Amino acid sequence: GDVLTTGPDFTIKQFQRFATEIFAKLIPASGSFSKSFRKGIEQLGEEGVVQSFRDALHSHTPIIATVGELQLQVVQARMEAEYNEKVKLDRLPFTRMRWLGGHVKPTSATLTFAFDDADREVILFKNDWEIGYHRDRTEGLIILDKPPIALKKAPNSGLCCCGESGMGIEILSHPCKHRHILTCSRAFEILLTYI
Repeated sequence: GDVLTTGPDFTIKQFQRFATEIFAKLIPASGSFSKSFRKGIEQLGEEGVVQSFRDALHSHTPIIATVGELQLQVVQARMEAEYNEKVKLDRLPFTRMRWLGGHVKPTSATLTFAFDDADREVILFKNDWEIGYHRDRTEGLIILDKPPIALKKAPNSGLCCCGESGMGIEILSHPCKHRHILTCSRAFEILLTYI
């Protein structure tokens, strides 16, 4: 929805996303990934109707995720009515999605990797058992229920909260809105405590 104000400018945080359990590839019936098709996916994602992912294998076919069946019907109806794009859905067997929280990835050829709308890498899983299986068997694997917070490299600024020095990572979206810089070699692990 839209927000109107007569007061000073302000920013609304992005609404919390619910855990999606239904995944499908969204395919234009015409076979053409036209500008209106891409615009429709982008707009429906911004509105929170769907979450949109692109396959890590660089397929042009977007993967969409929803909380319920009704949202899939809404996507099809709105794509046709508002963007003049008839679409087909190719259901996928996944029911869970997790963000990668580090550089370690499971090596299983059966997993599907993708990127969210902010270009963060995710893994699609069939169920909770599969999540636990890969978490237990992949040393150093960090998978997150929520997207990781925004970071940027920062110049060294002295000592970290643990007393070490090293490369800096600035936490840009820490809940308290103050500037936090982690500089130690364990910065990434410490950062996860801020999520």
